Amino acid sequence: MGSRRPLNRPLALLLAALVALATFTPSAEAQDDAYRRLAAEATQAMAEHRLDDALTLFREMHAMAPSARTLWSLGRVHYELAQYVVALDYLDQAIVDPRRALEAPALAEATSLRDRARALTAEVTASSTPSGAVVLVDDVEVGTASFRLDPGEHSVRFELAGFAPGVRRVVVRGGEQLSVSVVLTPLGGVEGGTAAPVAQREVTLEVTSIPPGLALHLQPLAVTGTGGVMGPLEEVCVAPCTHSVPSGVYGGGVVRPGSDPILAPGALSLTSDSRVEIEIVSHADVRLGFGITVGVALAYTVLGCILGGLMLDSSNRSLYDSGAGVALVTSGVTTGALGLSALIFAFIPDEAAIRVAPSAP
Repeated sequence: MGSRRPLNRPLALLLAALVALATFTPSAEAQDDAYRRLAAEATQAMAEHRLDDALTLFREMHAMAPSARTLWSLGRVHYELAQYVVALDYLDQAIVDPRRALEAPALAEATSLRDRARALTAEVTASSTPSGAVVLVDDVEVGTASFRLDPGEHSVRFELAGFAPGVRRVVVRGGEQLSVSVVLTPLGGVEGGTAAPVAQREVTLEVTSIPPGLALHLQPLAVTGTGGVMGPLEEVCVAPCTHSVPSGVYGGGVVRPGSDPILAPGALSLTSDSRVEIEIVSHADVRLGFGITVGVALAYTVLGCILGGLMLDSSNRSLYDSGAGVALVTSGVTTGALGLSALIFAFIPDEAAIRVAPSAP
């Protein structure tokens, strides 16, 4: 991943600092040949704008001999990679770290870069009802209700025991302040928290199919108010079979061997052990009927046009005068148009049906 920013004066200062970093020997680690080699390679990588390589080298240097200068180096590279939140964290540490503390020019540059990174991020405040949910951003726990995000699209997920997860997608622009909130729905309860939370548990499904051998696919859904699906559509088992899944709300699909899933309409509430019957409703007969209709209509059109054309010929003037030829052509074209319209219905796809009933006591 490359940078969109050209090398500039702050980067030149960083290179100068790296030269000092390579020659300074405050400890046994810094005197090590491997450390000096890393410093030289990092300086060269930055000079050639190979930012990913430079980042790897700086991380190794920081692991060997952490200091304010290695923190500043890491912050600068992340800034050049447009990873402003990470850069901000490193630069905040570099400014206050006493280990090989930054001297006045470098300190001023680090402070200025830190302020620019902060201006390019958005400050986000997250809250849930009920409160206490764990917040994850792009599947990484942030551990706080207030955090910063880089510009772009992000997923903010709220998780609280006994409630269905809530997900919000936000589009971030630098320098703005955002508030993200969600009302969590109790599992098996009513949206808004008026029902007592129901702990998620395993439920057993007894799956049968018409015809035999169909596969049941399920996709976990977020219940009303939390927005969207919560996972991929995945195969549960091939009927007849018995399988356990976490209780919750799912979207369903049915699969023939060697075919793609056919999604079933609606959502499935699986909160107790159940008997599940899956079926593919074939419209082959309907398609055949429409196909025959189209064929007959087109044949009539061709015949009508041929016979009508002959009747309109000058040798059949009497037929023309009687209007029979015109009527035949007109009816043929009209019937053909209707036949072509019927083609739309000749491609009706098969449908999936999933029926759920409580298991027999």
